[in-house]
Amino acid sequence: MKRYITTLFMVLALTGALASAATWKVGPYPADFPTITAALEEAGSGDVITVLESYTGTGEIFPILVQKDNITIEAQGDVEVVNTSVSQAVFVVGAYREYSDVTRNYQTVRVSGIKIDGFSIAGGDIGILVKHADGAVIVNNVIEQINGTAPPDEGIRLLDAHGCRIENNTIDGVPGIGIFLEESSNNTLLENTVENSGLGLFIFESEGNTVTGGAFNDNANGGVVLNDSNGNELSGLEINDNEGWGARFVFADDNKLLDSWLEGNIWGGVQLMGSVENLVEGNVVYNNGTANDGSDDAQIVITSGDKAIFTTGIFAAYNALGDPADFVDRKHAIEGALDLIVPELNYLNARLQAVRQAALAEPMVEALDILEELRDQWVPELETELGDILDDIDSLIADVGEWLDLGLITQKDHDLLLGKLGEARALAVLLQASLVAIDGWLEELNDLIEDGAVWGDAHRDLKDLIDAEKARMKEDIALMRYKLCRVDRELPPFPEVNSDLVGKKEKPFAAITPDEIEHLLVSIVDQLNACPVALSMYNVVQTGSWTTNDIQVSQLADDARGVPSTHNTISSNLITSDLVNTDNNIGIVIECPHNLILNNLITNERVEPIDDSPAYGQFHRLDVAMILLADECLIAYNTIEWVDQGII
Repeated sequence: MKRYITTLFMVLALTGALASAATWKVGPYPADFPTITAALEEAGSGDVITVLESYTGTGEIFPILVQKDNITIEAQGDVEVVNTSVSQAVFVVGAYREYSDVTRNYQTVRVSGIKIDGFSIAGGDIGILVKHADGAVIVNNVIEQINGTAPPDEGIRLLDAHGCRIENNTIDGVPGIGIFLEESSNNTLLENTVENSGLGLFIFESEGNTVTGGAFNDNANGGVVLNDSNGNELSGLEINDNEGWGARFVFADDNKLLDSWLEGNIWGGVQLMGSVENLVEGNVVYNNGTANDGSDDAQIVITSGDKAIFTTGIFAAYNALGDPADFVDRKHAIEGALDLIVPELNYLNARLQAVRQAALAEPMVEALDILEELRDQWVPELETELGDILDDIDSLIADVGEWLDLGLITQKDHDLLLGKLGEARALAVLLQASLVAIDGWLEELNDLIEDGAVWGDAHRDLKDLIDAEKARMKEDIALMRYKLCRVDRELPPFPEVNSDLVGKKEKPFAAITPDEIEHLLVSIVDQLNACPVALSMYNVVQTGSWTTNDIQVSQLADDARGVPSTHNTISSNLITSDLVNTDNNIGIVIECPHNLILNNLITNERVEPIDDSPAYGQFHRLDVAMILLADECLIAYNTIEWVDQGII
């Protein structure tokens, strides 16, 4: 028993040693690999890729595709990853496509457990994209301009990503969205900073996410927006000095904004539009609005609204270029066509036996008729079939070249695929040459029989040549099928990277008009045509430039427009303003019924934490505490101090 236990322990220990994770170094020699992409090709589940501070990025392939489970990519020191291409993401954590021998097709396999830690990132269109993936950890990264290379258009995007942790990242100066969640749930965002960007945080069609701590300041289109998203919680945020609203809940239900500071946002502090059962509690909402612009300024607004979503099928068509399903179907069709050639060759064998029998009889008319049928029908038909196969292989080769041009595959992937397809094409050319040879021998056999020669050695020699060439054709077909089969396994696991969303519009208080829709359509098209990447993608799908016909508009039904914001709770917030304003400074505007306004402090007194020390009297500049424009709201236990007008 003791020997058995010892042996078992040794086996288990050895197994554990073989399965232990590896650490790979990336940088100049003597590091293990010069690029992150090269390290990823070698790395297995549980491995750590450490990128040295000496890493230069020379030879790096973008996007850096991370499509294996449980891989950590970490920076050692100050590591800069700069993508000089405008049309590629820097890092892409994405699902891969796995070939199934059972279905003879590809299935999408999600990846999980990826960590990207500590990089400085610039260039490209997205800094870090996590798509069709779970449990990714994106921490301690800085996305900004580096040595003259602009930051990417977007910072971090999660698309159909779940259970991820996005923590302590700094995003500065991206023209688009700093952090973008789309169709993503149960993610945790901790202490991230987005500044001087287009929009700080955008949560779209996502639920169950938690955003804790962090700052979303000085952004051109607003601080935080929840759009068509439910059950998310935001707490402890700084949302200051944004052009646009500090925080907007747009057709978003059952969300929470807690214990946050919203100050100096140009359009206002918090807006709830067409949103239900949200909780806004424990926040400081201070000094939001634009002085002397001709419209009143409000810290919190609850309003009805209308919305329109703008999408395009062009990006889906572009994504389809990276979907191997059609490629594989066409390859399988070639294999099927090859399978049909084998019976054709067997038919030739049977017809030649018939020629031999007929040639032994007098007259030899039947033999000549059979040969005429073979040369006038069988050969041209098979010639057409082989020509079609060659054309189909050429179309696959063209696809592979296009994938490389689009950046969907690497040069290495391209060369591997082209090698197998090139070998298959060479075999198809040999098949054509074999058919030409067989046709020539059939003509010689026909001439012998026409000359009245009795079936003899010359006839048999020609038949033997045809039989040998036919056997070579069968071998070439078998080898060609094998080469095509290997193509399946060489297909790289590239993901799609483009969403169909190109724009959205929300309008408070009233329905969006047809003129407004048309105006935004034209604006979207103008921006797409002004973007080299979008215009290039369009011309891959179809030639020309973007038009309004390429954009689809999704709107609410006519009887559903003006959706009210109801059953929201605004409670325990500190609200005031210091705008020196000829317009009215208003605390809360309630335009919709069935809302609860409870226990808020709406004050012009000095009060902590806005002021260093409390003081009794009128020190701030709110003109109106609340404007109520709706029925059946509960307004209770609020404290209004030194405001000219309490509740209107």
